[in-house]
Amino acid sequence: AVLLATSDATSPEQHQAMARLAQIGRPAIPHLLQALGSTPTPTRLIEFLTTRVNQASLPYFVRGLSNRNPRVVAGIVTILSHSRSYDPHSLLELFIDPTTPKAALVQILTAHKETLRPKALLELCNITDKDGRIAVLRLADQVATEAMVPELLPYARSNDWLIRLHVALALSRVSTAASCETLLHLVTDAHKSVRLAALEGLAGFQMPVAVEPLCALLRDPDLTLQSKAIEALIQINHPHTLRHILDLLQDESE
Repeated sequence: AVLLATSDATSPEQHQAMARLAQIGRPAIPHLLQALGSTPTPTRLIEFLTTRVNQASLPYFVRGLSNRNPRVVAGIVTILSHSRSYDPHSLLELFIDPTTPKAALVQILTAHKETLRPKALLELCNITDKDGRIAVLRLADQVATEAMVPELLPYARSNDWLIRLHVALALSRVSTAASCETLLHLVTDAHKSVRLAALEGLAGFQMPVAVEPLCALLRDPDLTLQSKAIEALIQINHPHTLRHILDLLQDESE
């Protein structure tokens, strides 16, 4: 590990060290992972360990994610994010492991978002605790696809505003009729952050959006939301916007 920590990747000593470690195989991995925490420049060590990742060695790296040294965890996150020699779905069960840092897990899986199966990801919402569900939905926000929309919709009615927020963020990435309808429902949410996320999502959709619920936000008690509603209405540029605004003004005068 000391030799791998040097900057000279061409030295004969380093080549010999790599060959020796390769011969030792998986038993050397825990010692090398621990060395990540004390190596000033671990680039070469990380590169070597990345070549050691496969489905059989994955448990060593998974256990290392619970290490108390943040430098060890950061190194493993880099290694598992870069490696394409294992099935990232093997990591999904870690969402129900209280010892695994969820932020690190989300970062790793986001790097593999092209290969994640949406259904496998969202099924975790049924078996994890609240913190686990939020972490799963945070990941869903990063990897949202049209195929995920039907699975996401039921969580838009969760009693937990944080879950509704992440659903709004995820749906904002997918411009479909179902996403639009759900976000129009969420602009009336009781929580300001959810209303704001839904509003910003609708403003970015490249499809017709019903503006009446957005016009209603012009009377929202929060000035930030009022301002964002104005920006969204200008961006959407719906021909019926003025009519709805006049109706609101008439209601107020009465």
